[in-house]
Amino acid sequence: MNNTILPQFHLQTLSFLRNSKTVFFTLAFPVVLALLFGLAYKDETLPLGGGVSVQFRSWLALGLTSYVVLMGGFIKVAGDIASQRDSGLLKRIRLRGESDGAVLFGYALSGLVISLICEAILLLSAVFFLGLKAPANIPGTILVALLGAVLCTVIGVAYSAFIPSADSSQMMLLVPTLILMFLSGVFEPAWIIPASLRDISQVFPVGYLADAMRSMWLGQDFAHATMTANGMNLGTHQGLGILVSPGLAVCCVWLLVSVVVSLRFFRWDVRSGR
Repeated sequence: MNNTILPQFHLQTLSFLRNSKTVFFTLAFPVVLALLFGLAYKDETLPLGGGVSVQFRSWLALGLTSYVVLMGGFIKVAGDIASQRDSGLLKRIRLRGESDGAVLFGYALSGLVISLICEAILLLSAVFFLGLKAPANIPGTILVALLGAVLCTVIGVAYSAFIPSADSSQMMLLVPTLILMFLSGVFEPAWIIPASLRDISQVFPVGYLADAMRSMWLGQDFAHATMTANGMNLGTHQGLGILVSPGLAVCCVWLLVSVVVSLRFFRWDVRSGR
């Protein structure tokens, strides 16, 4: 099995590094965005209730980690599978007699590693250039980064089954990702988003991943926060207990459904279902 996973991992990682556009939007773009907004709003703070506030640059940089795992996991994995299915490469790999699970695991492992590396680069850039303080809960921060990357990668494998061709993959991947970024309070304070749109975003894991990272890094309970007209009131949970929230249930449901969908609907070529 390792004889299949490692070559697949190497192939998919190499294809990522050779694609300058993908590298830019997964690695460089979130760093540039965090630095530009961080420097432009370096004195801006966001009210969190109870006299507590957080710097906008810290809020944005930590929220962008959910963008990174979506780009490195969801978009990369789903896009690679759709493209290589279209070209026939995916089917040729399978016809070599390799294990189906090992082939898919190679794709997923590449997306997972790339997501974590890009996330680390984003956060280190924020620490060195924006003055982001060290994480309050280091094990919790690592756990959120790992689980978020795993979740987005598995969703990417499942979603690839519904991409009809390589030509349509960009539209089907980038558009929903960017919409969810804005609906989930990644780029802007969540309380300025209309309540009806926030309700829609709560069906998806993006906002929870962003809040979970903010919670573990800043040591404040964003996962159980309630919105007010001018800010938010933080929750009262502490430590890893912050992660036990309705958002965790949403993530678990998405993970389970994605596994089932991958097993049932994954396509190896453009013509047949299996």
